[in-house]
Amino acid sequence: DRDFKISQESLNAFIPDEYIEETLSKLQQTLNGEPSEVTLQLITAKGVQKWVRSITFPVFENDRVVSIEGILQDITQLTNIQLKLQQSEETCRTLVEETNALVWEAEIYPGRFSYMSPQAGTLTGYSASQWCSDDFMPSKIHPDDREHALNYIRRNIADRKDFIVEYRFRKADDTYIWLHDDIKV
Repeated sequence: DRDFKISQESLNAFIPDEYIEETLSKLQQTLNGEPSEVTLQLITAKGVQKWVRSITFPVFENDRVVSIEGILQDITQLTNIQLKLQQSEETCRTLVEETNALVWEAEIYPGRFSYMSPQAGTLTGYSASQWCSDDFMPSKIHPDDREHALNYIRRNIADRKDFIVEYRFRKADDTYIWLHDDIKV
């Protein structure tokens, strides 16, 4: 009867310390008879770090694990792209959340906001979720500006043209501010 032992020392040559524990755990899972999968960095013989996806399968003989088979897939390019995308998304999120403006996205049909930046509450007194409710916006446009602004918005959206529109907007405290919307269709 042979016991399989995998030591941390045997993995240190090609697996960075931060991935050793998870790798040992996944290999032990396979030795216990279950397939496993782990994504980690490997260090090549030339010292280059590569992202890999490792999938291991137990090989049985007489209901006993006698070896392990596996697939090692180089996912460095994909992982680097995903990491850059995450960084870009975080940068964009930070810009949107920290700018002193309303950043929004709207659905043309049914004609309501699908996203409103957190500054909505500070600048207008209405929460982002209030902005995203049905028929929120038209009732907040000053009555003297409403027809012109809404017709102008509808016409440019129908023509798929970017546009700028300005109008007075009633805040939650019943005072008005001027909004300058720069809309990209």
